[in-house]
Amino acid sequence: MRARPTHVSFLVASLSLAALGCFAAALAGCGGDPHPGYLAPPDPGADAAAETSSDAASDAARDATDATDAATDGSVATLQWTKWAPPTIWTKLLSTVAVDAKDDVFVTDGAAVFMVDKTGTPSVYLNNTELKAAVAGSSAAMQVRYLDVDLAGKLYLLVEGFPDTVYVSSGPHLIASYAPLTARVFTAAITVVSPDRLLGIDRGGLYEITPTALTNVYAQATAGNGDNSPLVARRDGYAYLAPGCNLCDLNGGKSDGTGIGVVLRNDDVYQSIGKTHFLNFTGIARDQTGDGVYVAAEEMVVHLGSDGSWKPVPTNPTLGQLGRSEMLTFGFNQAAIGAGATGTLYVVTTTEGTIYRAALK
Repeated sequence: MRARPTHVSFLVASLSLAALGCFAAALAGCGGDPHPGYLAPPDPGADAAAETSSDAASDAARDATDATDAATDGSVATLQWTKWAPPTIWTKLLSTVAVDAKDDVFVTDGAAVFMVDKTGTPSVYLNNTELKAAVAGSSAAMQVRYLDVDLAGKLYLLVEGFPDTVYVSSGPHLIASYAPLTARVFTAAITVVSPDRLLGIDRGGLYEITPTALTNVYAQATAGNGDNSPLVARRDGYAYLAPGCNLCDLNGGKSDGTGIGVVLRNDDVYQSIGKTHFLNFTGIARDQTGDGVYVAAEEMVVHLGSDGSWKPVPTNPTLGQLGRSEMLTFGFNQAAIGAGATGTLYVVTTTEGTIYRAALK
């Protein structure tokens, strides 16, 4: 799932934003009332590293504390980050990633779709010629914007065009139209509930997509701004979105229209690691091994369960450490995140066009 394309945290879809940033009067995702499933955060503890702004000395102190915590925490297995797929057959990537049950990873630069298999070998899955041949009125404006997969491994693509359209691919170099998004305004993301039911988020709100109909689920004032917003649904149809504004909360709710609200507060997460300035939720990934979702939060990855409980995912190094050690232009504050069926995590950096992988040693 996707992060925002600029340095400010854009890409976190909130079910309570009315426009770019947080300027609706009653937002469910920026300081709104918590969802009934929301749980109070755990005590951050005395060993949380303090950080003031982006001061380098403070970063170093926090990194040392993080490294100690990771090395001594025996309660949960620690995932090891590695550079999994550098830009060899692409240059830059868009902030979206999909991972199937075989741990094949799908990414895009907007003009083509690439697959990286579980050995780390990249290949072209759909080339630009194939995409343009499939897109009605194929034009220079055609761009793949978002990706997701179903349980059977079919790949779904949100393609910008006239109109925006969802396509489905059952294998390499195969593509067919799924549903034109006629009359929808700038759909930012899609997610697969089942092969016959998808969800989309745009400037009009959250809506259901089937091969024969588009149906509103929540209006913009309830579902939030659709610009640059990641969207993920569990297979039972429960949806998670993060709004495109700094400091906004993660929202969740049933996709049958019966209610949405805050399920993870930004304040709770960044205060748990002693941060004194904002971090943002930049990407969301479906947990294929259990329930809930993984959330990329710039400095770390958080797991949010279906019961509303959350906890940091132990990784070595932390996401923040990795970004600084790799000297990434924007660190991981633009990172899309995906999760495989083995519990392996993948993050995509857009500017550098690199996929990083976190797995057990």
